[in-house]
Amino acid sequence: MKLMLAGLLSLCLFFFPVTAGAASGNSGVDSMQNLKIVLTKLKETTSYIRDIGEMKSMGMPESEVARLKDALSMKIKQLTDDAIYAIHNL
Repeated sequence: MKLMLAGLLSLCLFFFPVTAGAASGNSGVDSMQNLKIVLTKLKETTSYIRDIGEMKSMGMPESEVARLKDALSMKIKQLTDDAIYAIHNL
């Protein structure tokens, strides 16, 4: 049960969008830092795919597992788009 709650909390925390670099004098540095952040979040988010599969084997209803997989897929797509945007800003 604690693993399920931790997984749900982690997914919720990652649903906040990553903003593009701020308008400052170090825009190249900001863009690179933003790209690193996005790629780190993308790596962490993709690691949750394995955890969702384990939740089903622990007794979580299949409909909830499917909902979590859909949410995770949307988050991965968002982070991928953010990474592409950050790369274009470099």
